[in-house]
Amino acid sequence: MTEHQWSGWPGAWCLDCGIEDPREIALADGNYIEVPDSNAAMGFRFEFPNVIVPPCLCKGQGLFNPYRKQPLE
Repeated sequence: MTEHQWSGWPGAWCLDCGIEDPREIALADGNYIEVPDSNAAMGFRFEFPNVIVPPCLCKGQGLFNPYRKQPLE
């Protein structure tokens, strides 16, 4: 699996590799489209056709997780 483990909004970053969430940045910059969706609470959903999310190269390592217990040295 190459999915990121996001810290949560606002200010999401991957807890494993540390990149910022490109979809969150696109939402803040207005780089999205609204697509009608009758199943969504607001009647639409956001899509990000110009956003590429690179794979997480550190999956499961928690290198940028401030809540993870680090071993004592």
